[in-house]
Amino acid sequence: MSSTGKGTRHEINRRRGLHLAIDIADGYLYLNPAAFIRSVTTDFAAYVADLRANPGGPLGMNFVKLWDKRWNETEVGHTE
Repeated sequence: MSSTGKGTRHEINRRRGLHLAIDIADGYLYLNPAAFIRSVTTDFAAYVADLRANPGGPLGMNFVKLWDKRWNETEVGHTE
């Protein structure tokens, strides 16, 4: 199965049998959808665990800095 999305120059091929979440070969991007979602979920859970374990550390400080920046760019942030 393959699909070409808006903004892509070549096809993105979905391969369930691919052992990696993402692979690039012969100029094409190959995705294993289940492995990709599993990787994103695992990485996000690790990120949240790291934030909770050390909220005052560099990761936590970067999160707050980005949160504040994005919040100030919203309509709600502008009205406060």
